[in-house]
Amino acid sequence: LKSLQICKVIKDKKLIAANMNALGVVYAGQGIFTKALEYYLQALKTREQVHDWTGVAASLSNIGTVHTQQGNYQKAAVCYTQALKILQALPDTRHQIAVT
Repeated sequence: LKSLQICKVIKDKKLIAANMNALGVVYAGQGIFTKALEYYLQALKTREQVHDWTGVAASLSNIGTVHTQQGNYQKAAVCYTQALKILQALPDTRHQIAVT
């Protein structure tokens, strides 16, 4: 949370998104899925704004994981499919393995 505050002060949107994603991971690990989704969705929106497509795919994958943990397999499949499509459209294919 302190890191997120600093990133907001310096207005680094990529770092803001990374911190929001990290907070989502923490909440997901604690089983607080509503809060995890809140942070993942904020990270997703910010990553879209700065055109961080690898980050967008990572956020979608994280959102898919929460849906999987909640038993929402249809929603999870949509998120994973969107993430994979984004990664396949990128010239750098190193990250595709994490989603496939």
